[in-house]
Amino acid sequence: MIIIFLTIYLFVFYSSAAYSALFKDFTPDDTNITQAIFDAQAVSKALADGFTELIFILAIPAVFLGLGFLIHKFSEEKGIAKYFKIIGLVVVTFIFDFIIAYAIVKEIYEIKIGGSFQEMAPMTIEGAFKEINFWIIIFAGFVVYIIWGFVFSFTMKEFEKMDRVRYAIKTKNQKLSEYKIDCKQIKENLTKLQSQRNNTQGEIDKQKIRLESYVLYFNDVREGINNYFTGWGGYLKSTNSSQSDIHDCEQIKERFLFELKNSEFIKTRSVANN
Repeated sequence: MIIIFLTIYLFVFYSSAAYSALFKDFTPDDTNITQAIFDAQAVSKALADGFTELIFILAIPAVFLGLGFLIHKFSEEKGIAKYFKIIGLVVVTFIFDFIIAYAIVKEIYEIKIGGSFQEMAPMTIEGAFKEINFWIIIFAGFVVYIIWGFVFSFTMKEFEKMDRVRYAIKTKNQKLSEYKIDCKQIKENLTKLQSQRNNTQGEIDKQKIRLESYVLYFNDVREGINNYFTGWGGYLKSTNSSQSDIHDCEQIKERFLFELKNSEFIKTRSVANN
């Protein structure tokens, strides 16, 4: 709120002061500094004098506010060069204020000369420094402008902090939305995998049922293997295979029968024995 009131004050001050310094026709009643600077009808009078004059009066406050904005932007830069830029802008602003203050004080002084019965020296820059009205204008404009600059810079920094917080919240919300989408996709994938698991389990159960319906008896298998091995052993002997090879084959057969006997798919007794 402070920055708003200061901005309004500077706009009113510089528009009135600029009108008084550049376009106003002073009268003997304008020797009062308040009447000389703050003209409540400055804008309407400027409009009556011409649209160009109005634009000029309204643009001057914008120039000062623009200089203040530049000071803030330069303060954000790094390096020693920014201080020279800031000092340069402050000096330029002071020169503007000095010109406005000198022009108004000179007009007031000339009115006093016209109404005086004594001879008075013309107004000079050195003489302006001795005029209290000159410093009133400087303090009412330039000093308030400096205060406005500090308040504006502080306000902008606070807004930047708020913007960073808003940006962080926005980023978190975007990530949250992405996470929600990912969670939805994961849930859909889980549903598909669960369906595939159920289908696979169903197929496994079917195969188990088929295996359980097929009965294989150990004695029958052993008899068939022994018969086959008897023929195989005869073949090995006919080919002059060594007893060691025949013995290894027999060991392999016995080991296979032992493992087969302990298998869950093998029954120990045949149907004939039942």
